[in-house]
Amino acid sequence: MSESAGKYSMMISGAAEPLAEAVRASGMGRFVSGISGVPKGASLERALILHPADILVITDEAALSFAPTAYKKGCLAVLLLSDGDFDRRACVELGVFCAAWAQLQFVLPQLFAACGRLSRSRSEYAALRGKLDDARLINRAKLLLISRLKMSEDEAHRFLERSAMDSCVKLRTVAESIIRTYEE
Repeated sequence: MSESAGKYSMMISGAAEPLAEAVRASGMGRFVSGISGVPKGASLERALILHPADILVITDEAALSFAPTAYKKGCLAVLLLSDGDFDRRACVELGVFCAAWAQLQFVLPQLFAACGRLSRSRSEYAALRGKLDDARLINRAKLLLISRLKMSEDEAHRFLERSAMDSCVKLRTVAESIIRTYEE
């Protein structure tokens, strides 16, 4: 878990200073690169736009409905920290960690571990998405070569590969060039 040292930024809605101190005192502060606070009643969405964070900690259940938006804004995890009664089912449905203040030292390691897994998954997803986009462009270029220049699929593929190697550029770049040439 040492690979995560100082890796995650944290935004706290509500009681920011006591929570920041509790994180530092728990020994988990080494996993946090920065902690910012959002005053109660301030716009969480605006705060996340101005200061993106990996982890959003909310200390009042009223902000719980913001969790889906937080994920869309790039948060890896949302934690509801409350000593009062809260709707655990709503937390589970929204994918929100929930705990009492006294459980903070037990929840933080789980939260950071989940953030690490989610971060890796997002990176893998982005890489796979990029490869899929490349494959779509290359296939589109092949179809243009087949339809416009009457090449076979093998000829079109070899043409793309040879052009990329001869020009010392990526196959995607050659495909984009062919698409621009033949689709305009």
